Amino acid sequence: MSKVGGDPGLVPTAVAVPPQANLIVVAGVLLSAAVLVLVSFTLWQSRADTWANAARSSENLVEVIANDIARNFDLYDLVLQDLTDDLFDPGVDRTPAVQHRFLSRALETSAHIESILLLDAAGDVIADSASPEPRSGNFSDRDYFRAQREQAGLGSFMSHPYESGLRGGDPSVAISRRIDGPNGDFAGVLVVAVSLRYLQDLFEKIDVGSGGTLVLVRSDGFVVIRQPSTDGKGDVGRDVSRSPNFLKTAEAPSGSFSGTAQIDLVDRFYTYTRVPGFPLIMTVARSTDEIFSDWWRRSMVIGGLTVAICLAAIVLVIGLRREIIRRARVEADLAFLSITDGLTGLANRRRFDEMFAREWRRTKRTGASLALLMIDADRFKQLNDRFGHARGDEVLKAIARAIDSSIRRPGDIAARYGGEEFAAILPNTDAGDARAIAEEIRSRVEKEARAKNDDPIDVTISVGVAATIPDDDTSAEDLVKAADKALYRAKHSGRNRVEVEAVALPA
Repeated sequence: MSKVGGDPGLVPTAVAVPPQANLIVVAGVLLSAAVLVLVSFTLWQSRADTWANAARSSENLVEVIANDIARNFDLYDLVLQDLTDDLFDPGVDRTPAVQHRFLSRALETSAHIESILLLDAAGDVIADSASPEPRSGNFSDRDYFRAQREQAGLGSFMSHPYESGLRGGDPSVAISRRIDGPNGDFAGVLVVAVSLRYLQDLFEKIDVGSGGTLVLVRSDGFVVIRQPSTDGKGDVGRDVSRSPNFLKTAEAPSGSFSGTAQIDLVDRFYTYTRVPGFPLIMTVARSTDEIFSDWWRRSMVIGGLTVAICLAAIVLVIGLRREIIRRARVEADLAFLSITDGLTGLANRRRFDEMFAREWRRTKRTGASLALLMIDADRFKQLNDRFGHARGDEVLKAIARAIDSSIRRPGDIAARYGGEEFAAILPNTDAGDARAIAEEIRSRVEKEARAKNDDPIDVTISVGVAATIPDDDTSAEDLVKAADKALYRAKHSGRNRVEVEAVALPA
């Protein structure tokens, strides 16, 4: 519907969105955002806890392994010290058979030691734990022999890992001690060979996940053993001294970091520590994907459900907003319909009475003139009888459009007064101007509102005009009576005309 009769109250097409509708959406979005932030923070904190737990677990594990290795190698070193004291006691016979007994007895009481050899200053075997007759061999090229020969007072020395020439290539490490002659000159080396199967068995019992690794490496960057290995033999002797991960382990006695292994390009969390008393670094590396695998699964489920619930909440509040707006529009439409004539779209009689009383009070306060037009369709009953009610309704609509088009000021109000009768309230209008407006309406109806059929008739209206300046001596009913009187006179003076009646003052 369009704006009717200049009444700002009759504009139903622009319904303001109720504040609570937008408030509900804002509250729903903010609440959903708060839930997402809270859940995200909780999940992030859970991730930090997972990382911290993994770090603590790795730190404990690497300390246990390092201490176990240190304890065993301390025992091997103690065997060397005891043998040195026993073999070179002044009262002990130094024949190969006697020395063999000392070496074999020490071998039987020590786990993981594969052989014990006594080498002379040239590196040749002079006593062997394996047999009274020493096996032939020269080991002067080995690092454990050279180190003892070149550095007096070195104490125990752990060799680089090697494949044993006496035991079919068994991966081993050797711990050696220097033997000095009566004058303190170099007389040979006592060495125990420790099989790395001990470390392999130890590492295989430890679960660090399918993507985790356990690595024992010398402080100069040579791998003693790695589990799992890339060559099936523990990667014994592999040089990793230039790898970024090894360089990080060399920076401090212990610590942790994240990095990618050059061997297999897997991202891992590394925890390392030095093995007390030996040039060894023990490292536990766990796959970062495995560390966070359970966390990722929980996060995907919790995060997905949270997002779904928040989206559902937003959809619901948007739907609620639409429902509130729809109800507001329905209520606005109902309010509009309650004051509007359903056929013509003009104000109805109820609205007319409200607006006429309001304008009477206002012009009475301001001292302005108030005019009233009473409009009636001529011979409307005959038109209805001849052409039917449908055509009669069309005529009433055409008259309403003509009235609405002729009163264009913001304060003017047009209404259907009843049946085929209409009324127009013209604030701030005297009798002369009101008559001119009435003539415009009459002329427009005569030209434009024709009811045509096989036997058409012209549609005309009669208009009664009355105007006054409201005061204490007059009433609104006086103005209505005057306009009705003018309309009556127009009807009985030939119709299709405008008549003006002065407002009668009370006697």
